[in-house]
Amino acid sequence: MTYTQDALLRKVSKESLVIFQKNKYSVPVRYIGKTVSLQNAAGELTIYYNGECIQRHSLSKRKFNYTPEDMQEILKSDIYRSKSDEEIAQYVQENLKLYDDFY
Repeated sequence: MTYTQDALLRKVSKESLVIFQKNKYSVPVRYIGKTVSLQNAAGELTIYYNGECIQRHSLSKRKFNYTPEDMQEILKSDIYRSKSDEEIAQYVQENLKLYDDFY
């Protein structure tokens, strides 16, 4: 694979985010604290861990860029661990819209 030629290395934050061009992009929580590689191609950010693609995001001007799946996983592992999957999914949908409106 050639993705490592132009790859940037980033450490995944406690919030399960990596920074690229001053904006933050989510990855699954199991990568918190790990170093990942980022590749920007054709308006898409691809995130790799040990050569395996773990996440893709369309590049955005938004400050925070979560996938609904990552946000749900983040919430379930933390303050919302006692909530049902349906309650968390509803919260995620409502709050992703708020993030978009705010930023």
